[in-house]
Amino acid sequence: MQYANLDYEAVEVNPLTKAELKPWSGDYKKVPIAIIDEKQVNGSEDILNSLFNSPFVGKELNKRWSSNETSEVMTLQQFKDSANAKKWFRFAADDLGAVLYPNICGTLSDSFDAFSYVKNIDSFTGLQKMSIQYLGSLAMYFAASKNEGLHNGALPFSSGNSSSPDMGDLAVFGVLYAIRDMNAHKYAVQDRGGAVKEWYERMEKVVAK
Repeated sequence: MQYANLDYEAVEVNPLTKAELKPWSGDYKKVPIAIIDEKQVNGSEDILNSLFNSPFVGKELNKRWSSNETSEVMTLQQFKDSANAKKWFRFAADDLGAVLYPNICGTLSDSFDAFSYVKNIDSFTGLQKMSIQYLGSLAMYFAASKNEGLHNGALPFSSGNSSSPDMGDLAVFGVLYAIRDMNAHKYAVQDRGGAVKEWYERMEKVVAK
């Protein structure tokens, strides 16, 4: 949504109680959930498809792409339907999270650190912040300990277009950006260096443009 210059309001959900979902999510108790044109849309892929069907989103994306000073102009079809975009989107959706998860919560210390974000959530009370960080980190640590971490998986770093990323790039970047304050991000991006780090820094600049 940031890449398409969309205005939106994010609601942080308590991972222990999910109380913030109860007023309007019905039986669906997962995140993300979005309200688009006054309709509830559940799950990342359905949210993306709903946004892609919006004329406003298409207009904003075309505006971004046409402003690039290059002969390679991205199209919406190439952005979301090219073989490269689909391949890396599926990698981000199906595999990358599983690769990173054991590294985020592989030790109790890392798991505790992963939940430190709650300190900056004004809508949570002091008691909620403490319970989320202590109970949540413990639960995630035990869950992660049941999975094997893939510590040497290769990460993608190019859409093939010299000026514009596609949906595959954004999907992978989104997963990595979400853990930017955690030790796993330092391992996956900063310590790895080379093409991965260069790609990530390039994506940061493009998405924030």
